[in-house]
Amino acid sequence: MPTDFAVRGFGIRVGDSYCVVIEKRSGVVGLVEDGQRHPLPLPVGFDSIEAIPSSRVAIAFKAYELVHPGDGLRATLTHKLAPKGNE
Repeated sequence: MPTDFAVRGFGIRVGDSYCVVIEKRSGVVGLVEDGQRHPLPLPVGFDSIEAIPSSRVAIAFKAYELVHPGDGLRATLTHKLAPKGNE
């Protein structure tokens, strides 16, 4: 079962082996996938890729990370362990 990481109707859906940009569309209940699915893990530095469609993943990630910093989405997308925060 995929997990959605979204803020204000825009974000990333993460499945077992993929991620895809999701967004709210008028007249549709819930969030819909928009664009191609990207295989996981994403390369380190994926959030600075400037090529379309990969840049949409970077934009969606940055929008989510601004509201939920350090929640582990980067680690989920790259399959890297998240650094331990101040506990």
